[in-house]
Amino acid sequence: MIRPMSRRRVVVIGGGVAGLSAGAYLRMNGYDVEILEMAGQCGGVAVGWKRKGYVFDGATTWLPGSAPPLNMHSILSELVDFDRMRIVDFDEFITVEHGKEVLHVYTDAGRLRDEMLRISPGDRKPVEEFTAAILKASTLSLPVDKDPSLYGVLDVLRAPRRFSGLRSFIGRWGRITIEEYSRRFSSRKLSDLFLLVFPRHGFFSVLSVIFSLSWMHLRCAGYPVGGSAHIVGLIEERYRKLGGVLRLDSRVDRILTEGDRAVGVLLDGGEEVKADHVVSAADGHDTIFRMLGGRYLNAEVRRRYETLRLFPANIQVSLGVARTFEKENFRVLLPFDEPFEAGDDRSMTHLMLKLSNIDPTFAPEGKTSIVVQLRTHDHAYWSRLRHENRDAYAAEKRRAAEAVIDALDRRYGDVRSRVEAVDVATPASYVRYTGVWKGSYQGWAPAPGVLGMRMDKTLPGLKGFFMAGQWVEPPGGLPRVVISGRNVAQLVCRADGVLFQVT
Repeated sequence: MIRPMSRRRVVVIGGGVAGLSAGAYLRMNGYDVEILEMAGQCGGVAVGWKRKGYVFDGATTWLPGSAPPLNMHSILSELVDFDRMRIVDFDEFITVEHGKEVLHVYTDAGRLRDEMLRISPGDRKPVEEFTAAILKASTLSLPVDKDPSLYGVLDVLRAPRRFSGLRSFIGRWGRITIEEYSRRFSSRKLSDLFLLVFPRHGFFSVLSVIFSLSWMHLRCAGYPVGGSAHIVGLIEERYRKLGGVLRLDSRVDRILTEGDRAVGVLLDGGEEVKADHVVSAADGHDTIFRMLGGRYLNAEVRRRYETLRLFPANIQVSLGVARTFEKENFRVLLPFDEPFEAGDDRSMTHLMLKLSNIDPTFAPEGKTSIVVQLRTHDHAYWSRLRHENRDAYAAEKRRAAEAVIDALDRRYGDVRSRVEAVDVATPASYVRYTGVWKGSYQGWAPAPGVLGMRMDKTLPGLKGFFMAGQWVEPPGGLPRVVISGRNVAQLVCRADGVLFQVT
């Protein structure tokens, strides 16, 4: 039951996970909420789509907080009914194939240690140091209950007890990149395989790998059957049941301000939607520089968008194949015979393969939905090509699909003749359908100095305005985005003198 209060109105820009989450928590606290989503469905970058009887997922591979003891589970449970979700836990996170070498990245830290030592027995010290860090991380709790700006004296006093060891652990591991840690292995073979666990992400902090594997070791970062669409559907349902209003196909042209206070939005068609508060859960760059015209900036916000590194953009080739792959792992990294080249990017040497063999909802019986992702740094090439030459753009998409089909046919056999559906999404597709800056589907990369970085959810000089989503909650990902929506609802409540609660 929603607690009564004075009828304060909030308009939320964006119906992705952050917008739906912020809207749900605001409804729990008595606000009138209207979410404006520019697309014809909710989800943003956390989305799945159908082609010829197959479902292709554009985001979800694992869900941190899928079960206790990870404390993110209790937050997710406020919006997601886990009784209506089947979770599959991994024994093997990914199979990495490189030349004739194979690394099985087991989720159990002990099995992973033994696997790495099988490849390079002489690297016992760095291997055991790495797997010991995974075990240590599995014992640490993360502060996710409120926005950092809301921490008071009691929170500071309790922090050493609640988060003992977290700060020193982050201080030790957060400064080391994946590439730097790979150099600790004397074996070139193990070093190369280690770098490919998160391909093309060598500049990421190794801490991001350690925490991900620690959650899988705890078996609380499994795969949700039904993928992104199922999770988004459950959160959207929660929001609607709380009485929230949702308008699709409603693109915001600009945020309306009066006397340096946000008072509503102007839609593309000219309609004004007024509100007491405005929350943008849309793309951060688009919000600040287009919707607000770059008027509310300081040096720190500008530096962030000028210097911080982003997640690489994504080319996703999705295939519906009339055969099964029962004995294959869910995630496999495969090499191309020759690097795939597009624009200025000459270094796409591997493809990341996700097989729907653990998700029967994605393909008809006896068939398989396959999603292949290629990471690229040249996002601009695809957007420019789509704008300037649609025929050449379509040809490049076909070329990417052919390269992937060839690689899968060589590796598994009996693929090309079984392909029934083909879909290619490029960085331009991500920009077009979600507005995400530079096609970076997960925002700020977890490079050293970014993990744990506090980003304000307000802008300097602008009252009545808040931001939620991956651009203010690095390094993004579904749980962090849910938390950002919750945090924004807390900030709105504080601004109005309302005691935040979860119903």
